[in-house]
Amino acid sequence: MSPDNLPTYIPLNQAATRYGVNVAMLRRAVESGIMQAVRTPEGRILVASEDVNVMVETDPELKGNPIRVTAAAKKYGVS
Repeated sequence: MSPDNLPTYIPLNQAATRYGVNVAMLRRAVESGIMQAVRTPEGRILVASEDVNVMVETDPELKGNPIRVTAAAKKYGVS
């Protein structure tokens, strides 16, 4: 894999702010394996920016609209 194809990881809170989605929803997506993530030695969760973008772009309910965690959990089949 070339460096141009490597995912860009950003902090969970920054991803939520950048894409206008709920932090808890992103955390659950990571926990369920829907989204790639890494944990830093300090315990911070970093998510693949491209994964968040794809999730938001492919789901019209998420694009620029807040969604409750319970609705997202039901929609994506995560607890």
